[in-house]
Amino acid sequence: MIEIGPLVLLRPAWLLGWLLLPWLLKHGPGEATGRGGWNTVIPARLQPLLLSGAASAGRGGWRWLLPSLFALALLAAAGPAWDRQPLPLARSSQAQVVVFDLSPSMAAADVRPDRLTRARFKLIDWLGEQRDGQVGLVVFGGQAFAVAPLTADARTLRHLAEVLDPDLMPVPGARADLGLEKARTLLQGAGVVGGEILLITDGINRRAERLLPALRADGIRVSVLAVGTAAGAPVPREGGGFLTDRNGAIVLPRLDEARLSRFASDGGGRYAAISVDGSDLQQLAGMVEGEADYDSEGPEQDSEYWRDRGPWLLLACLPLAALLFRRGWLLALPLALLLPTAAPVQAQDTARPAGTATDVPALGWQWADLWQRRDQQVANALAQQDPAKAESLATDPNWAGAAAAAAGDPARAARHFAAGSDATARYNEGTALAQAGQYEAAMAALRAALEVDPEHADANANLQAIEDWLRQQQQQDQNQQGQGSDENSDSQQESGEQDSQQQDSGEQDGQDSQDGQQQDGQQEGDGEQNADGQSSEGSQDGQDPQESSDDDGAQPPGEDEEAADAQDGE
Repeated sequence: MIEIGPLVLLRPAWLLGWLLLPWLLKHGPGEATGRGGWNTVIPARLQPLLLSGAASAGRGGWRWLLPSLFALALLAAAGPAWDRQPLPLARSSQAQVVVFDLSPSMAAADVRPDRLTRARFKLIDWLGEQRDGQVGLVVFGGQAFAVAPLTADARTLRHLAEVLDPDLMPVPGARADLGLEKARTLLQGAGVVGGEILLITDGINRRAERLLPALRADGIRVSVLAVGTAAGAPVPREGGGFLTDRNGAIVLPRLDEARLSRFASDGGGRYAAISVDGSDLQQLAGMVEGEADYDSEGPEQDSEYWRDRGPWLLLACLPLAALLFRRGWLLALPLALLLPTAAPVQAQDTARPAGTATDVPALGWQWADLWQRRDQQVANALAQQDPAKAESLATDPNWAGAAAAAAGDPARAARHFAAGSDATARYNEGTALAQAGQYEAAMAALRAALEVDPEHADANANLQAIEDWLRQQQQQDQNQQGQGSDENSDSQQESGEQDSQQQDSGEQDGQDSQDGQQQDGQQEGDGEQNADGQSSEGSQDGQDPQESSDDDGAQPPGEDEEAADAQDGE
């Protein structure tokens, strides 16, 4: 913005186009048509006699038409203004300060991949959901520092949140009380009455608990987002090994949810444990629900802005443009404006079957491409909770896969990610396949990611988690199969004993019939036949349990031989 006396140019860079005015005056259409073009054909000594001076002068006026229109249009684009317009503003009384824990214990890996990374991502998500009020950011370790003062643009803090790390702290420690005191100073320094503090930590000290009454007296409420688990995990060191205490024992920081929940309750706020979904943020979102009012009793917050008079100046260009239109200069403009409205063109890949790789459409030119890149359009669509539109706009496989995953279709997301060639694409593909239940393919994709980038911690963690889960499932299946085999073996052994008893009973009946009084050979034959029939029935009856046992369920290899040996022994 440039002020020239009472005149203000809001966009003065447009005036650089005036540098083209000498070229237009020299090479513009008026120079060629000033004398109808005859000046290049008729000798100069004959031109006064053959060319009309009035016509020559009339045509010469066209020389200044296009440069004048061009200069006037550039002046309008520069945004001339000479008066201000007051704009009343409503000031929201809502103010929040995030106090983020950067103590060494945040490096513990009891949550994947570790406490710090999970808390950092959750902070970024929380900042992205803030639409009103002011937000500040404070970090603490052995000391506390204000990363950003209170600002109405919470999204600018997301870039600062991405680089938070315990190595930034000059003094290690876990002084949550110093972080709360620094947040209190920010709120009071901004003239905010009351306010909110969101403490993201894995533990608090007694000094922080003793500070709560003073915060409540100032009208400040404290909510807690807890990070970690009750089981805890060792804290790794940079040079290797784990953090130890004075006695050489490994430090195992554990999350005390009861203490943190009581701390949030005493602070008048809300408590939530960090989760993989957005349920924790939904719990914390209610800590200021219904209280985001506007301060109407305080001093008026008025803002003034310069009224851009450029659009009115463009009206003066219309008569000049109409003169040019008579000569056909603007005839092609409607055609040029209609060209970008053509329907998008989708390219189809005939080299592979549909669905075997990414289904990202190749879209033609669109109006939105003038203002934003395609990835920016996809990001805006995802921010507006429209994954279908984001997937249709995406030309990059990673963006298309992210849109499909947001739509709840991990199988289609995996097909999109499969078109990528870097480690991130392979990792995303493996994660999507695991969510779709295709564990073998997921492990193959994660191994491919580790081949490209052996230091990919997330891919290694997911691969280990899938392998552990499959190994546990295999052990459970083997235990169930072993129990079924033992039951079949016991049933077969009981059947063998019953068969042996039935055979002994058949032999005893045959012997009694032979000792009886038999009159002739026919009766003896009948007795033998009866004995043989009884023995046959005994054998047949002894065989039935074995067949029933076989029909009840399949036996592992080796069970039949063990049952036969047991029967022979009895």
